[in-house]
Amino acid sequence: MVIDNYVAELREEGYIERNEEALNEARVYEQKKNKSFGAAEGKHDDILMTRMIGCYICRDLPLPKVIDDEPKHKTKKPVGASSF
Repeated sequence: MVIDNYVAELREEGYIERNEEALNEARVYEQKKNKSFGAAEGKHDDILMTRMIGCYICRDLPLPKVIDDEPKHKTKKPVGASSF
């Protein structure tokens, strides 16, 4: 699912990879004989995997929104002798 989502993001231009190392890792990423995926023998795929997982997670996250902890209307009570 993670790999399919990443491929779709790239195809639909939902994500553009700009990191040269991630691009190098993508060039040697392959499907193995046992149907698993990974970097070619002696190569790395850590940076590429962080991209793939990040794109997958962002797919379902809601857009950020502003959280306003301040009350809309502050009412001030007059301080007088009867307040004590």
